Amino acid sequence: MTTWRLAGALALALALGGCGSPGERAAAAAARADQLFQAGDTWSAVTTIREALALRDDVASYWLLLARIEMARRNYAGAYAAYVRSLELEHGNQEALHAAAELAFAGGDTVAADKYADQLLALNAQNGRALLVKASVALKQGRLDDADGFIGQVQALSPDDQGAQLLRARLLSVRNQNEEAVAILDKLAARNGDNAPTLVALLEIYRRTGDSANIEAVLARMAKLTPDNVDAQIDYARQLYRNGKNAEAFAVLDRVQQTKPADALLQARVADLWLDAGGDAVPAEAVARIAANGTPAMKVALARYLQARGRAAEAERILRPLAADDQITQANAEAHAIYAMTREAMGQREDALRRANAVLAFDATNSHALLLRARIRMAGKDLDGALADARLLQRDNPDLASTPIVLAEIYGLRQQDGLATGTFERALQDFPGNVDVLAAYVNYLISSNRRSQAMQVAETFTGRNPDLVPGWKIRADLCAGAHDADCIRTVAAALSKLKGGDAVMRGLPADPARESAGGEPARRRAA
Repeated sequence: MTTWRLAGALALALALGGCGSPGERAAAAAARADQLFQAGDTWSAVTTIREALALRDDVASYWLLLARIEMARRNYAGAYAAYVRSLELEHGNQEALHAAAELAFAGGDTVAADKYADQLLALNAQNGRALLVKASVALKQGRLDDADGFIGQVQALSPDDQGAQLLRARLLSVRNQNEEAVAILDKLAARNGDNAPTLVALLEIYRRTGDSANIEAVLARMAKLTPDNVDAQIDYARQLYRNGKNAEAFAVLDRVQQTKPADALLQARVADLWLDAGGDAVPAEAVARIAANGTPAMKVALARYLQARGRAAEAERILRPLAADDQITQANAEAHAIYAMTREAMGQREDALRRANAVLAFDATNSHALLLRARIRMAGKDLDGALADARLLQRDNPDLASTPIVLAEIYGLRQQDGLATGTFERALQDFPGNVDVLAAYVNYLISSNRRSQAMQVAETFTGRNPDLVPGWKIRADLCAGAHDADCIRTVAAALSKLKGGDAVMRGLPADPARESAGGEPARRRAA
Protein backbone atom coordinates (compact mmCIF):
# COMPACT_ATOMS: atom_id res chain seq x y z
CA MET A 1 0.00 0.00 0.00
CA THR A 2 1.49 3.36 -0.98
CA THR A 3 2.05 6.22 1.44
CA TRP A 4 -0.84 8.33 0.04
CA ARG A 5 -3.26 5.43 0.37
CA LEU A 6 -2.16 4.84 3.97
CA ALA A 7 -2.58 8.56 4.67
CA GLY A 8 -6.03 8.41 3.15
CA ALA A 9 -6.96 5.50 5.37
CA LEU A 10 -5.76 7.48 8.37
CA ALA A 11 -7.94 10.45 7.42
CA LEU A 12 -10.94 8.17 6.96
CA ALA A 13 -10.36 6.52 10.32
CA LEU A 14 -10.14 9.89 12.04
CA ALA A 15 -13.36 10.96 10.37
CA LEU A 16 -15.07 7.86 11.65
CA GLY A 17 -13.84 8.61 15.17
CA GLY A 18 -12.06 5.25 15.50
CA CYS A 19 -15.33 3.32 15.39
CA GLY A 20 -14.75 1.40 12.12
CA SER A 21 -14.36 -2.29 11.43
CA PRO A 22 -11.17 -4.22 12.36
CA GLY A 23 -10.01 -3.77 8.78
CA GLU A 24 -10.51 -0.01 8.92
CA ARG A 25 -8.80 0.26 12.30
CA ALA A 26 -5.91 -1.83 10.96
CA ALA A 27 -5.61 0.47 7.93
CA ALA A 28 -5.59 3.51 10.20
CA ALA A 29 -2.89 1.99 12.43
CA ALA A 30 -0.81 1.09 9.36
CA ALA A 31 -1.12 4.66 8.09
CA ARG A 32 0.00 6.04 11.46
CA ALA A 33 2.91 3.60 11.46
CA ASP A 34 3.98 4.75 7.99
CA GLN A 35 3.85 8.41 9.03
CA LEU A 36 5.90 7.66 12.14
CA PHE A 37 8.39 5.71 10.03
CA GLN A 38 8.72 8.57 7.55
CA ALA A 39 9.33 10.92 10.50
CA GLY A 40 12.14 8.67 11.77
CA ASP A 41 10.37 7.43 14.89
CA THR A 42 11.03 3.75 14.29
CA TRP A 43 10.26 2.62 17.84
CA SER A 44 6.72 4.05 17.74
CA ALA A 45 6.34 2.90 14.13
CA VAL A 46 7.10 -0.73 14.91
CA THR A 47 4.71 -0.71 17.86
CA THR A 48 1.93 0.81 15.75
CA ILE A 49 2.33 -1.51 12.75
CA ARG A 50 2.15 -4.46 15.12
CA GLU A 51 -1.18 -3.07 16.33
CA ALA A 52 -2.36 -3.13 12.72
CA LEU A 53 -1.15 -6.72 12.29
CA ALA A 54 -2.93 -7.77 15.46
CA LEU A 55 -6.15 -6.67 13.75
CA ARG A 56 -5.33 -7.94 10.23
CA ASP A 57 -2.37 -10.26 9.71
CA ASP A 58 -3.32 -11.18 6.12
CA VAL A 59 -2.33 -7.93 4.40
CA ALA A 60 1.02 -8.21 2.61
CA SER A 61 1.65 -4.45 2.59
CA TYR A 62 1.52 -4.33 6.40
CA TRP A 63 4.19 -7.02 6.63
CA LEU A 64 6.28 -5.15 4.07
CA LEU A 65 6.04 -2.00 6.14
CA LEU A 66 7.07 -3.93 9.26
CA ALA A 67 10.04 -5.36 7.34
CA ARG A 68 11.18 -1.90 6.22
CA ILE A 69 10.90 -0.55 9.76
CA GLU A 70 12.85 -3.49 11.17
CA MET A 71 15.55 -2.95 8.54
CA ALA A 72 15.84 0.67 9.66
CA ARG A 73 16.13 -0.55 13.26
CA ARG A 74 18.83 -3.05 12.16
CA ASN A 75 16.70 -5.90 13.46
CA TYR A 76 17.57 -8.05 10.48
CA ALA A 77 16.10 -11.26 11.85
CA GLY A 78 12.77 -9.51 12.41
CA ALA A 79 12.93 -7.93 8.95
CA TYR A 80 13.62 -11.30 7.32
CA ALA A 81 10.68 -12.93 9.10
CA ALA A 82 8.39 -10.10 7.98
CA TYR A 83 9.56 -10.30 4.37
CA VAL A 84 8.99 -14.07 4.35
CA ARG A 85 5.47 -13.62 5.73
CA SER A 86 4.71 -10.97 3.07
CA LEU A 87 5.82 -13.45 0.38
CA GLU A 88 3.40 -16.02 1.72
CA LEU A 89 0.65 -13.48 1.00
CA GLU A 90 2.08 -11.99 -2.21
CA HIS A 91 4.38 -14.50 -3.90
CA GLY A 92 5.96 -12.37 -6.61
CA ASN A 93 6.79 -9.18 -4.74
CA GLN A 94 10.30 -8.34 -5.95
CA GLU A 95 11.20 -6.06 -3.05
CA ALA A 96 10.50 -8.90 -0.63
CA LEU A 97 12.23 -11.51 -2.81
CA HIS A 98 15.40 -9.42 -3.12
CA ALA A 99 15.51 -8.69 0.59
CA ALA A 100 14.71 -12.28 1.60
CA ALA A 101 17.43 -13.67 -0.68
CA GLU A 102 20.09 -11.26 0.58
CA LEU A 103 19.11 -11.49 4.25
CA ALA A 104 18.96 -15.29 4.09
CA PHE A 105 22.51 -15.39 2.73
CA ALA A 106 23.73 -12.90 5.34
CA GLY A 107 22.16 -15.09 8.02
CA GLY A 108 23.89 -18.22 6.73
CA ASP A 109 20.85 -19.91 5.18
CA THR A 110 22.23 -20.65 1.72
CA VAL A 111 19.31 -22.95 0.83
CA ALA A 112 16.72 -20.21 1.34
CA ALA A 113 18.95 -17.63 -0.35
CA ASP A 114 19.26 -19.86 -3.40
CA LYS A 115 15.51 -20.48 -3.45
CA TYR A 116 14.54 -16.81 -3.42
CA ALA A 117 17.22 -15.96 -6.00
CA ASP A 118 15.82 -18.66 -8.30
CA GLN A 119 12.35 -17.15 -7.94
CA LEU A 120 13.71 -13.77 -9.00
CA LEU A 121 15.54 -15.27 -11.97
CA ALA A 122 12.32 -17.02 -13.04
CA LEU A 123 10.80 -13.54 -13.33
CA ASN A 124 13.88 -12.02 -15.01
CA ALA A 125 16.87 -14.15 -16.05
CA GLN A 126 19.06 -11.01 -16.13
CA ASN A 127 18.39 -9.91 -12.53
CA GLY A 128 21.85 -8.84 -11.40
CA ARG A 129 21.13 -8.87 -7.67
CA ALA A 130 19.76 -12.40 -7.87
CA LEU A 131 22.81 -13.56 -9.87
CA LEU A 132 25.08 -12.05 -7.20
CA VAL A 133 23.24 -14.03 -4.52
CA LYS A 134 23.68 -17.19 -6.61
CA ALA A 135 27.39 -16.39 -7.00
CA SER A 136 27.78 -15.77 -3.27
CA VAL A 137 26.10 -19.07 -2.40
CA ALA A 138 28.25 -20.98 -4.89
CA LEU A 139 31.43 -19.36 -3.56
CA LYS A 140 30.51 -20.16 0.03
CA GLN A 141 29.78 -23.77 -0.91
CA GLY A 142 33.08 -24.11 -2.73
CA ARG A 143 31.52 -24.40 -6.21
CA LEU A 144 34.09 -22.08 -7.72
CA ASP A 145 33.29 -22.67 -11.39
CA ASP A 146 29.60 -22.00 -10.77
CA ALA A 147 30.49 -18.82 -8.87
CA ASP A 148 32.74 -17.76 -11.77
CA GLY A 149 29.86 -18.25 -14.20
CA PHE A 150 27.35 -16.22 -12.20
CA ILE A 151 29.87 -13.39 -11.69
CA GLY A 152 30.58 -13.40 -15.41
CA GLN A 153 26.88 -13.03 -16.19
CA VAL A 154 26.62 -9.97 -13.95
CA GLN A 155 29.74 -8.40 -15.42
CA ALA A 156 28.40 -9.00 -18.94
CA LEU A 157 25.30 -7.01 -17.95
CA SER A 158 27.19 -4.35 -15.98
CA PRO A 159 31.03 -4.41 -16.24
CA ASP A 160 31.49 -1.89 -13.43
CA ASP A 161 29.12 -3.55 -10.95
CA GLN A 162 30.83 -3.22 -7.57
CA GLY A 163 29.24 -6.36 -6.10
CA ALA A 164 30.47 -8.45 -9.01
CA GLN A 165 33.99 -7.04 -8.71
CA LEU A 166 34.07 -7.73 -4.97
CA LEU A 167 33.01 -11.32 -5.58
CA ARG A 168 35.52 -11.66 -8.42
CA ALA A 169 38.26 -10.54 -6.02
CA ARG A 170 37.13 -13.03 -3.39
CA LEU A 171 37.03 -15.82 -5.96
CA LEU A 172 40.55 -15.01 -7.13
CA SER A 173 41.78 -15.00 -3.53
CA VAL A 174 40.24 -18.42 -2.86
CA ARG A 175 42.14 -19.61 -5.94
CA ASN A 176 45.34 -18.14 -4.41
CA GLN A 177 45.51 -15.41 -7.04
CA ASN A 178 45.90 -12.79 -4.35
CA GLU A 179 47.81 -10.17 -6.34
CA GLU A 180 45.08 -10.09 -8.99
CA ALA A 181 42.41 -9.89 -6.27
CA VAL A 182 44.14 -6.98 -4.54
CA ALA A 183 44.53 -5.18 -7.89
CA ILE A 184 40.77 -5.32 -8.45
CA LEU A 185 40.04 -4.02 -4.96
CA ASP A 186 42.64 -1.25 -5.17
CA LYS A 187 41.12 -0.13 -8.47
CA LEU A 188 37.66 -0.10 -6.86
CA ALA A 189 38.90 2.00 -3.95
CA ALA A 190 40.68 4.41 -6.30
CA ARG A 191 37.51 4.87 -8.37
CA ASN A 192 34.87 4.97 -5.62
CA GLY A 193 36.87 5.89 -2.52
CA ASP A 194 37.19 3.70 0.55
CA ASN A 195 34.04 1.92 1.66
CA ALA A 196 33.35 -0.90 4.07
CA PRO A 197 32.79 -3.76 1.54
CA THR A 198 36.04 -3.04 -0.33
CA LEU A 199 38.11 -2.69 2.83
CA VAL A 200 36.61 -5.84 4.38
CA ALA A 201 37.47 -7.80 1.24
CA LEU A 202 41.06 -6.49 1.32
CA LEU A 203 41.33 -7.32 5.01
CA GLU A 204 40.20 -10.90 4.38
CA ILE A 205 42.94 -11.37 1.78
CA TYR A 206 45.70 -9.91 3.93
CA ARG A 207 44.61 -11.96 6.94
CA ARG A 208 44.55 -15.10 4.83
CA THR A 209 48.10 -14.42 3.65
CA GLY A 210 49.36 -13.27 7.07
CA ASP A 211 50.45 -9.85 5.76
CA SER A 212 50.57 -7.94 9.05
CA ALA A 213 51.80 -4.67 7.52
CA ASN A 214 48.91 -4.48 5.07
CA ILE A 215 46.43 -5.65 7.73
CA GLU A 216 47.52 -2.61 9.73
CA ALA A 217 47.21 -0.33 6.70
CA VAL A 218 43.67 -1.49 5.89
CA LEU A 219 42.56 -1.22 9.53
CA ALA A 220 43.96 2.33 9.57
CA ARG A 221 41.76 3.14 6.57
CA MET A 222 38.75 1.59 8.31
CA ALA A 223 39.42 3.63 11.44
CA LYS A 224 39.68 6.80 9.35
CA LEU A 225 36.50 5.94 7.43
CA THR A 226 34.48 5.47 10.66
CA PRO A 227 36.13 7.64 13.33
CA ASP A 228 33.19 7.23 15.73
CA ASN A 229 33.12 3.44 15.44
CA VAL A 230 34.75 2.12 18.61
CA ASP A 231 35.15 -1.40 17.22
CA ALA A 232 37.10 -0.08 14.23
CA GLN A 233 39.41 1.95 16.48
CA ILE A 234 40.01 -0.99 18.82
CA ASP A 235 40.74 -3.35 15.92
CA TYR A 236 43.28 -0.86 14.57
CA ALA A 237 44.93 -0.45 17.97
CA ARG A 238 45.10 -4.23 18.43
CA GLN A 239 46.99 -4.62 15.16
CA LEU A 240 49.34 -1.77 16.04
CA TYR A 241 50.18 -3.57 19.28
CA ARG A 242 50.69 -6.82 17.35
CA ASN A 243 53.09 -5.03 15.03
CA GLY A 244 55.10 -3.72 17.96
CA LYS A 245 53.89 -0.11 17.63
CA ASN A 246 52.87 0.34 21.22
CA ALA A 247 53.03 4.13 21.31
CA GLU A 248 50.80 4.49 18.25
CA ALA A 249 48.38 1.86 19.59
CA PHE A 250 48.09 3.60 22.95
CA ALA A 251 47.43 6.94 21.23
CA VAL A 252 44.45 5.39 19.41
CA LEU A 253 43.08 3.89 22.64
CA ASP A 254 43.68 7.13 24.53
CA ARG A 255 41.37 8.89 22.09
CA VAL A 256 38.80 6.10 22.48
CA GLN A 257 38.93 6.44 26.27
CA GLN A 258 38.30 10.17 26.08
CA THR A 259 35.10 9.70 24.05
CA LYS A 260 33.29 8.16 27.04
CA PRO A 261 35.55 8.51 30.07
CA ALA A 262 32.87 7.40 32.56
CA ASP A 263 31.73 4.35 30.55
CA ALA A 264 32.93 1.38 32.61
CA LEU A 265 32.28 -1.15 29.84
CA LEU A 266 34.30 0.83 27.30
CA GLN A 267 37.16 1.34 29.74
CA ALA A 268 37.14 -2.41 30.48
CA ARG A 269 37.45 -3.14 26.75
CA VAL A 270 40.47 -0.86 26.61
CA ALA A 271 42.03 -2.65 29.59
CA ASP A 272 41.38 -6.00 27.88
CA LEU A 273 43.40 -4.83 24.90
CA TRP A 274 46.23 -3.49 27.05
CA LEU A 275 46.44 -6.90 28.70
CA ASP A 276 46.31 -8.79 25.41
CA ALA A 277 49.11 -6.61 24.05
CA GLY A 278 51.65 -7.65 26.65
CA GLY A 279 54.80 -5.62 27.25
CA ASP A 280 54.51 -1.93 28.07
CA ALA A 281 51.10 -1.24 26.56
CA VAL A 282 50.62 1.94 28.64
CA PRO A 283 53.48 4.48 28.75
CA ALA A 284 54.68 5.78 32.11
CA GLU A 285 53.41 9.28 31.38
CA ALA A 286 49.90 7.95 30.78
CA VAL A 287 49.97 5.85 33.95
CA ALA A 288 50.74 8.97 35.99
CA ARG A 289 48.15 11.07 34.14
CA ILE A 290 45.28 8.58 34.50
CA ALA A 291 46.17 7.83 38.11
CA ALA A 292 46.01 11.54 38.93
CA ASN A 293 43.19 12.80 36.74
CA GLY A 294 41.29 9.86 35.26
CA THR A 295 37.66 9.08 35.97
CA PRO A 296 36.94 6.21 38.39
CA ALA A 297 36.22 3.93 35.42
CA MET A 298 39.57 4.83 33.83
CA LYS A 299 41.40 4.30 37.13
CA VAL A 300 39.84 0.87 37.59
CA ALA A 301 40.88 -0.10 34.06
CA LEU A 302 44.43 1.13 34.66
CA ALA A 303 44.67 -0.59 38.04
CA ARG A 304 43.52 -3.87 36.53
CA TYR A 305 46.25 -3.59 33.91
CA LEU A 306 48.93 -2.73 36.47
CA GLN A 307 47.88 -5.52 38.82
CA ALA A 308 48.02 -8.08 36.02
CA ARG A 309 51.45 -6.78 34.99
CA GLY A 310 52.81 -7.49 38.47
CA ARG A 311 52.61 -3.89 39.69
CA ALA A 312 50.14 -4.56 42.48
CA ALA A 313 51.44 -1.82 44.78
CA GLU A 314 50.77 0.87 42.14
CA ALA A 315 47.34 -0.54 41.46
CA GLU A 316 46.58 -0.64 45.18
CA ARG A 317 47.46 3.03 45.60
CA ILE A 318 45.21 4.05 42.70
CA LEU A 319 42.24 2.04 43.97
CA ARG A 320 42.57 2.71 47.70
CA PRO A 321 40.35 5.86 47.65
CA LEU A 322 37.76 4.10 45.45
CA ALA A 323 37.59 1.13 47.82
CA ALA A 324 37.60 3.18 51.03
CA ASP A 325 33.83 2.88 51.41
CA ASP A 326 32.99 -0.61 52.70
CA GLN A 327 29.50 -0.26 51.23
CA ILE A 328 29.54 -2.20 47.96
CA THR A 329 27.46 -0.61 45.21
CA GLN A 330 27.00 -1.07 41.49
CA ALA A 331 29.29 1.90 40.95
CA ASN A 332 32.23 0.64 43.05
CA ALA A 333 31.94 -3.18 42.93
CA GLU A 334 34.60 -3.55 40.23
CA ALA A 335 36.99 -1.26 42.09
CA HIS A 336 36.55 -3.38 45.23
CA ALA A 337 37.10 -6.61 43.25
CA ILE A 338 40.33 -5.39 41.63
CA TYR A 339 41.47 -3.95 44.96
CA ALA A 340 41.00 -7.37 46.53
CA MET A 341 43.22 -8.83 43.80
CA THR A 342 45.96 -6.33 44.62
CA ARG A 343 45.75 -7.26 48.29
CA GLU A 344 46.19 -10.93 47.47
CA ALA A 345 49.15 -10.16 45.21
CA MET A 346 50.74 -8.22 48.07
CA GLY A 347 50.46 -11.23 50.38
CA GLN A 348 47.32 -10.19 52.27
CA ARG A 349 45.35 -13.31 51.38
CA GLU A 350 42.86 -13.23 54.28
CA ASP A 351 41.99 -9.59 53.63
CA ALA A 352 41.71 -10.33 49.91
CA LEU A 353 39.31 -13.21 50.55
CA ARG A 354 37.20 -11.08 52.90
CA ARG A 355 36.94 -8.37 50.27
CA ALA A 356 36.15 -10.84 47.47
CA ASN A 357 33.38 -12.37 49.59
CA ALA A 358 31.94 -8.91 50.25
CA VAL A 359 31.79 -8.20 46.50
CA LEU A 360 30.21 -11.60 45.84
CA ALA A 361 27.63 -11.00 48.55
CA PHE A 362 26.55 -7.97 46.52
CA ASP A 363 27.02 -9.56 43.07
CA ALA A 364 27.44 -13.33 43.04
CA THR A 365 28.57 -13.26 39.40
CA ASN A 366 31.40 -10.71 39.62
CA SER A 367 34.06 -12.35 37.46
CA HIS A 368 37.15 -10.87 39.10
CA ALA A 369 35.97 -11.68 42.62
CA LEU A 370 35.03 -15.23 41.59
CA LEU A 371 38.37 -15.75 39.87
CA LEU A 372 40.25 -14.45 42.88
CA ARG A 373 38.30 -16.63 45.32
CA ALA A 374 38.79 -19.68 43.12
CA ARG A 375 42.56 -19.12 43.10
CA ILE A 376 42.67 -18.54 46.87
CA ARG A 377 40.69 -21.74 47.40
CA MET A 378 43.06 -23.59 45.07
CA ALA A 379 46.03 -22.38 47.09
CA GLY A 380 44.28 -23.54 50.27
CA LYS A 381 43.56 -27.00 48.75
CA ASP A 382 39.80 -26.36 48.85
CA LEU A 383 39.42 -27.84 45.38
CA ASP A 384 35.68 -28.44 45.67
CA GLY A 385 35.06 -24.80 46.51
CA ALA A 386 37.45 -23.66 43.79
CA LEU A 387 35.68 -25.87 41.26
CA ALA A 388 32.28 -24.46 42.23
CA ASP A 389 33.56 -20.91 41.67
CA ALA A 390 35.18 -21.87 38.35
CA ARG A 391 31.94 -23.44 37.10
CA LEU A 392 30.06 -20.26 37.98
CA LEU A 393 32.65 -18.35 35.98
CA GLN A 394 32.21 -20.75 33.08
CA ARG A 395 28.45 -20.32 33.14
CA ASP A 396 28.38 -16.53 33.37
CA ASN A 397 31.63 -15.48 31.68
CA PRO A 398 32.25 -17.76 28.69
CA ASP A 399 34.15 -14.97 26.90
CA LEU A 400 36.72 -14.57 29.68
CA ALA A 401 39.96 -16.40 28.84
CA SER A 402 40.87 -16.75 32.52
CA THR A 403 37.84 -18.99 33.02
CA PRO A 404 39.09 -22.09 31.18
CA ILE A 405 42.59 -21.53 32.52
CA VAL A 406 41.56 -21.69 36.16
CA LEU A 407 39.09 -24.51 35.46
CA ALA A 408 41.76 -26.60 33.74
CA GLU A 409 44.26 -25.95 36.54
CA ILE A 410 41.72 -27.12 39.11
CA TYR A 411 41.08 -30.30 37.11
CA GLY A 412 44.83 -30.85 37.04
CA LEU A 413 45.10 -30.53 40.83
CA ARG A 414 42.21 -32.99 41.15
CA GLN A 415 44.18 -35.49 39.03
CA GLN A 416 41.54 -35.29 36.27
CA ASP A 417 43.98 -35.06 33.40
CA GLY A 418 41.49 -35.77 30.62
CA LEU A 419 39.26 -32.90 31.75
CA ALA A 420 42.25 -30.58 32.20
CA THR A 421 43.70 -31.33 28.77
CA GLY A 422 40.32 -31.11 27.07
CA THR A 423 39.59 -27.77 28.72
CA PHE A 424 42.91 -26.34 27.57
CA GLU A 425 42.40 -27.64 24.02
CA ARG A 426 38.95 -26.07 23.81
CA ALA A 427 40.35 -22.81 25.20
CA LEU A 428 42.93 -22.69 22.40
CA GLN A 429 40.08 -23.04 19.92
CA ASP A 430 37.89 -20.45 21.65
CA PHE A 431 40.75 -17.98 22.27
CA PRO A 432 43.10 -18.72 19.35
CA GLY A 433 45.41 -15.75 19.88
CA ASN A 434 45.50 -15.67 23.68
CA VAL A 435 49.05 -16.09 24.97
CA ASP A 436 47.89 -16.63 28.57
CA VAL A 437 46.01 -19.76 27.51
CA LEU A 438 49.11 -21.03 25.68
CA ALA A 439 51.39 -20.30 28.64
CA ALA A 440 49.08 -22.02 31.12
CA TYR A 441 48.71 -25.10 28.90
CA VAL A 442 52.44 -25.33 28.26
CA ASN A 443 53.15 -25.08 31.99
CA TYR A 444 50.61 -27.81 32.70
CA LEU A 445 52.13 -30.13 30.10
CA ILE A 446 55.67 -29.51 31.37
CA SER A 447 54.57 -30.15 34.96
CA SER A 448 53.24 -33.55 33.84
CA ASN A 449 56.42 -34.43 31.91
CA ARG A 450 54.97 -33.92 28.42
CA ARG A 451 57.49 -31.49 26.95
CA SER A 452 57.20 -32.86 23.41
CA GLN A 453 53.45 -32.26 23.47
CA ALA A 454 54.05 -28.76 24.85
CA MET A 455 56.36 -28.05 21.90
CA GLN A 456 53.69 -29.28 19.46
CA VAL A 457 51.09 -27.03 21.09
CA ALA A 458 53.42 -24.01 20.86
CA GLU A 459 54.27 -24.82 17.25
CA THR A 460 50.58 -24.93 16.32
CA PHE A 461 49.95 -21.66 18.16
CA THR A 462 52.75 -19.77 16.37
CA GLY A 463 51.58 -21.21 13.05
CA ARG A 464 48.13 -19.74 13.65
CA ASN A 465 49.50 -16.49 15.11
CA PRO A 466 52.74 -15.80 13.21
CA ASP A 467 52.88 -12.13 14.20
CA LEU A 468 52.58 -12.64 17.99
CA VAL A 469 56.03 -12.18 19.53
CA PRO A 470 54.95 -13.44 23.01
CA GLY A 471 53.87 -16.74 21.43
CA TRP A 472 57.25 -17.11 19.76
CA LYS A 473 58.90 -16.31 23.12
CA ILE A 474 57.15 -19.26 24.74
CA ARG A 475 58.15 -21.51 21.85
CA ALA A 476 61.73 -20.19 22.01
CA ASP A 477 61.99 -21.12 25.71
CA LEU A 478 60.75 -24.62 24.92
CA CYS A 479 63.23 -25.03 22.05
CA ALA A 480 66.08 -23.85 24.23
CA GLY A 481 65.04 -26.13 27.08
CA ALA A 482 65.04 -29.10 24.69
CA HIS A 483 68.43 -28.03 23.17
CA ASP A 484 66.74 -28.33 19.76
CA ALA A 485 68.95 -26.45 17.27
CA ASP A 486 66.54 -26.80 14.33
CA CYS A 487 63.67 -25.49 16.42
CA ILE A 488 65.75 -22.54 17.60
CA ARG A 489 66.73 -21.67 14.02
CA THR A 490 63.06 -21.76 12.96
CA VAL A 491 62.07 -19.48 15.82
CA ALA A 492 64.95 -17.10 15.19
CA ALA A 493 64.03 -16.81 11.50
CA ALA A 494 60.45 -15.91 12.40
CA LEU A 495 61.45 -13.43 15.12
CA SER A 496 63.90 -11.68 12.80
CA LYS A 497 60.92 -10.50 10.71
CA LEU A 498 58.89 -9.16 13.65
CA LYS A 499 59.22 -5.85 15.43
CA GLY A 500 60.29 -6.61 18.99
CA GLY A 501 61.56 -10.04 18.02
CA ASP A 502 65.21 -9.04 18.44
CA ALA A 503 64.82 -8.86 22.22
CA VAL A 504 63.68 -12.49 22.30
CA MET A 505 66.45 -13.53 19.91
CA ARG A 506 69.08 -12.10 22.25
CA GLY A 507 67.93 -14.58 24.89
CA LEU A 508 68.39 -17.63 22.65
CA PRO A 509 71.51 -19.74 23.25
CA ALA A 510 74.16 -19.34 20.57
CA ASP A 511 75.01 -23.03 20.80
CA PRO A 512 72.04 -25.02 22.15
CA ALA A 513 74.10 -28.19 22.22
CA ARG A 514 76.28 -26.68 24.97
CA GLU A 515 73.94 -24.31 26.78
CA SER A 516 71.05 -25.31 29.02
CA ALA A 517 68.03 -23.10 29.53
CA GLY A 518 66.80 -25.23 32.37
CA GLY A 519 63.31 -25.63 30.93
CA GLU A 520 61.94 -22.46 32.52
CA PRO A 521 58.13 -22.51 32.59
CA ALA A 522 56.23 -20.19 30.29
CA ARG A 523 55.28 -16.85 31.80
CA ARG A 524 51.83 -15.36 31.70
CA ARG A 525 50.11 -12.41 33.28
CA ALA A 526 48.76 -12.49 36.78
CA ALA A 527 45.09 -13.45 37.02
